[in-house]
Amino acid sequence: MRVFITVLVLIFSLQSWSKADDIRDFEIEGISIGDSLLDFFSEEEIKKNIRNDVLERINDKTFILSEFQHDPLFNKYEAVQFLFKRDDKKYEIHGILGAIFFKKNIKDCYIKMNEIALEISTNIDYLKKDDFNDLEFPGRGVYSGITFFLNKGIISVHCYDWSTKTENEKKWIDNLRVNIKTDELEDFLRKKD
Repeated sequence: MRVFITVLVLIFSLQSWSKADDIRDFEIEGISIGDSLLDFFSEEEIKKNIRNDVLERINDKTFILSEFQHDPLFNKYEAVQFLFKRDDKKYEIHGILGAIFFKKNIKDCYIKMNEIALEISTNIDYLKKDDFNDLEFPGRGVYSGITFFLNKGIISVHCYDWSTKTENEKKWIDNLRVNIKTDELEDFLRKKD
């Protein structure tokens, strides 16, 4: 019996552990790229939460977005957005965005962003990493973040530091966003009118 246990210990201790490199290996609230949104929400809930206004800057309507806020399914994020193809009856997920709001202290957002980025960087094999600080949204505020480029997909973590009011006098809440996207979705989102 001791020999058997010793062999098992040796096998597991000598095993080479590898980092994940597939975008589908990452989850936000237990949900991954490639999952069917129908496994977590009813079709009625998905349709009720569609936000056409979010993608209105893009003429191509291939992808649509459904947003859920303060859902009992969520433990870490206050809001989660899912992107899927308009004509897909299975609602296969091509993008997930988790958001945490920071109403009082944007510095806490940056601390959390760096914690999440460190966790991501130690658990994935990425091709490239980009860091950026204080990119401007004219008249709205600034954002900073870290983006990891994988073989097939992108994972990014951003903090949005919104000005007190936007052009429309609408108050936006500072927030942290974690994005997981397929390359196909990223190409779609980069399209401009």
